[in-house]
Amino acid sequence: METDRKGAWGELVSLTKKHPNFLLKGDDPITIGRLKTCSFRIKDRKMSGVHCSIQRVKNESNDLTPYNVVIKDLSANGTFINGQRLGKGNEKELLHSYEISFVFPRGRTIAEPVGAFRFTDFEIVPPDHIEDTTILEHYEIKQQLGVGKFAIVRLGIKRETGEKFAVKIIDKKKCFNEQSARSGRDKMMDEVNVLKRIKHENIVCITEIYNTDNYIFLVLELCTGGELFDKIIAKGKYTEEESRQVTKQILSVVKYLHNQNIAHRDLKPENILLVSQDDDTNIKVADFGLSRFFSDSDKLVTFAGTPQYLAPEVIRSANRDGYGKACDMWSVGVILYILITGYMPFASENQNQLLNQILNGEVEFPDSIFQGVTLAARNLIRRCLTVDPEKRITAEEALQHPWILGKSQEIKDEFQNVEIHKKK
Repeated sequence: METDRKGAWGELVSLTKKHPNFLLKGDDPITIGRLKTCSFRIKDRKMSGVHCSIQRVKNESNDLTPYNVVIKDLSANGTFINGQRLGKGNEKELLHSYEISFVFPRGRTIAEPVGAFRFTDFEIVPPDHIEDTTILEHYEIKQQLGVGKFAIVRLGIKRETGEKFAVKIIDKKKCFNEQSARSGRDKMMDEVNVLKRIKHENIVCITEIYNTDNYIFLVLELCTGGELFDKIIAKGKYTEEESRQVTKQILSVVKYLHNQNIAHRDLKPENILLVSQDDDTNIKVADFGLSRFFSDSDKLVTFAGTPQYLAPEVIRSANRDGYGKACDMWSVGVILYILITGYMPFASENQNQLLNQILNGEVEFPDSIFQGVTLAARNLIRRCLTVDPEKRITAEEALQHPWILGKSQEIKDEFQNVEIHKKK
């Protein structure tokens, strides 16, 4: 396997012990599959001869990302990006830190594919390519940490003190190209306005904002432990006590946001960061790009969020009277289910089937994955995953739930007749 990094623009970093890492070089399509002729060969009978291809394509429209990396699915056996099936013949832009997996097993597990890799992008844009702005007088802009639809996150080192921060660079032009100028500007500023207003020990805090003609630079607290999602995959699942510690912090954030009339709308393990690599339970909530201010008399109407974590009322929002802050508590229930089991409560390769599962509240608690989990923990999950938002538990109520308070055994009889094993 080639190990010379010279000329490489990226790398597939193996997430399992089954396969080595693979460097990505050149501008020709890089093929992955079972055949000897493939650029990267994976000897597994479930892999297609040529399973997929990856290619770097020059991008003329964006100085921050001079190249786009595109992955194309060439197999009916399954190429998955961040757990979502791509589909034979379909293409997708491959962003830094995206996970690629092959022949994902059927069922609801979020681990153990035939092969799993994380894409690392070696393209580091020099600061003078960003633009001559005041931020460069105070911060040295270093390597890329992550990529979103409208933004790139880079390491920023404060010149005066040497402190490290995460600098989120929002591309105004790209945002406006996606929407009308007015709605694009509003969407872009929502995250800025939310971050300026909030301050909580479990929320990634903002320290400075630099606003230029083409970009907004948000200087944010740097969390070095990675995403909660990655930690769950590495551990398989959290213990019930670990899950309680994490969930209590998330609930504290949700209660705080709702009291500030803010709905996050995209709570998921990928948007929850571990403060350090040494502690699996100390977390901070991040990515407020979909957050919105609301009032009791107003309803949110935008279909926004990640499918597996969407509340039923969000899915119905196009045909009904919108939704409110309770959508965040549904997401908390999904996260808690994943923490305790390592499985998704709602999962299907067919998105319509997935959305129908959510709309009908088809969540199950099979003994195969819930063995040993207290009845109180299951009860809290069920109360979060209540289809009717008016009957769903609130963050304030959840913080007083016996499971969160560590009193599961004391009140066991109170919940023993709750029919949580049946589909609702």
